[in-house]
Amino acid sequence: MILIAHIAGMPVEEVLVPLASGAGLGALLLARAWVMARMRL
Repeated sequence: MILIAHIAGMPVEEVLVPLASGAGLGALLLARAWVMARMRL
């Protein structure tokens, strides 16, 4: 059974999934940039 909460008529999953994937991608790019900068030093 899957519960879908609605905020302002939108399923929460539809809002949170893109945000979560976007945040994950941002963190991945940030970590990659940090590693690259550390390797140059």
